Amino acid sequence: MTRVHSMRFRCIPIVLVAALVVIPGVSLADTLYLNSGVRIHGKVAERADGNFTVEIDGKTTTYRKTEVKSVESNSKTGKWDREAFEAKHAQIQQERLEVTGLSTDERRRVDQYLKGYMQPGPSRLRAREALTLIAKDIDITKYLNYLYPRVEHYNAAQILDLMYYLTGPLVRNQAREALEHEYYEVRAKGIEILGALNDSESSSAIVRGLVDTSFEVRIIACNSVAQLNIKDASLCLIELLTFPDKRVSNVSADALRALWADQLGDTAPRSVDDWKDFVGKNMGVDSKRITLASLAPLVLPEEEFVEE
Repeated sequence: MTRVHSMRFRCIPIVLVAALVVIPGVSLADTLYLNSGVRIHGKVAERADGNFTVEIDGKTTTYRKTEVKSVESNSKTGKWDREAFEAKHAQIQQERLEVTGLSTDERRRVDQYLKGYMQPGPSRLRAREALTLIAKDIDITKYLNYLYPRVEHYNAAQILDLMYYLTGPLVRNQAREALEHEYYEVRAKGIEILGALNDSESSSAIVRGLVDTSFEVRIIACNSVAQLNIKDASLCLIELLTFPDKRVSNVSADALRALWADQLGDTAPRSVDDWKDFVGKNMGVDSKRITLASLAPLVLPEEEFVEE
């Protein structure tokens, strides 16, 4: 997938050009730029032979003129300002507290178990139990909301799953947004959650999951169509009965039986034609009778996240 990144261009004032001019024998408190890309802050002087010295906290290092790209005059001496560092660190921690709702120690505590939650099986169950206990003492919802759009695609679905487990319907908006996520696991999780929440307003979007490029998304969409009782999608499910992947075809058959359980009685149609006849007789006159060909995927193939 091709991603377009916005770029900002800055105009450098002409007066700054003078800062790049090296005057032999003059000591400066500035920055030395090496051809390797390294930047060195300290008191710089150009020697008579054209080489440079940089003094940092009383220690001097010499650099050959062939190593140096340019010198910029500024107030950076290279000395570590502990007070400035601690003040900046405190400011950063305060900002993180405001956006995440948790202190540094609280975030570390949650992160410890989030790592386990990203793993399948017993590790996830143990982590969920631990995080549930933590959530009784402190509100971790704000932190999870902060993490969700920032974690790797592979972990986003699990963060969304945890938010649903802890907050239930409060995650509805995130689940709706997840339907158009570029990673299939996140789309599948969004459809699963909305089906569990009986979110009828998302019915049309969930039905589009039936034509997703991912078989996993199609399977979850079949289940959610049945949960939400979307009978208008019955023809889509009938079409999927002949889908090459047996997981999809089997789940579509289960979804059809669930949708029409009240009308079926003890016997269900066996063939595609039998299902077409049954649905044709039982669908209401005002039914939309949606087909797979009429649906657009939630995410276009060229917009899919490609695992490298």
